[in-house]
Amino acid sequence: MDAVVNGAALERAETRSAPQRRGVEALQILMARVAAIQVWVEAGMERRRSRRMLMELTDSQLQDIGLSGADVAGRGP
Repeated sequence: MDAVVNGAALERAETRSAPQRRGVEALQILMARVAAIQVWVEAGMERRRSRRMLMELTDSQLQDIGLSGADVAGRGP
């Protein structure tokens, strides 16, 4: 089915004028950048969640997993 859809999209793209094709290309670039930003934001949110969870551990628990309070606070090596 994807091949049929992609084939139809390609046929439509071939019938577009140059300005329309540039507009479609610009939209595709914009969508790719928005998707990259979304991935970046989600990764940052995951890092914050992980750090908050680590901050709830005691020094003894952190030591068990090879970390220190300074590591969790971002001041470690």
